[in-house]
Amino acid sequence: MRLRTDGRFGAALVLAVSLVGAGVISGRAVAATTVPRVIAKPNAAMVNTKSELSGSGFAARAKLTIKECSNTGWVVVAQRPCNSDNAISVVTDAHGRFNRKFKVDVCPHSIPASGPVNQRTCYIGNPQPRGVDTMALVGAVRITVTYP
Repeated sequence: MRLRTDGRFGAALVLAVSLVGAGVISGRAVAATTVPRVIAKPNAAMVNTKSELSGSGFAARAKLTIKECSNTGWVVVAQRPCNSDNAISVVTDAHGRFNRKFKVDVCPHSIPASGPVNQRTCYIGNPQPRGVDTMALVGAVRITVTYP
């Protein structure tokens, strides 16, 4: 069985299939953005040493404050998981990327430590408000900090 159509119907069908595939006719538009993330090399370091941070997926030419924290999300009034003395400012390039060295410190305790007593899991990222009274560490990378 063969379905006969005129040229207009065929062109409209091709356009509709293309728009659905692109996510335009799905009830919402699909943004062509990437999720912000930070990569640390090395991701395990001794306190007071430097790690090379590479960030991507952030807004173009945005000024960010990069901090070392013990959590990736917290309630503003109840917790203070970031080491306020250990922060750097960066400005992303036209593609939302940055590269900077970051001196690793020991993040504050958030929960009782488990494992070796001379290391702590910390996160490095850009603290941003989320909701009424919560913060999120955008692009957070997990690092292991060892200390004497």
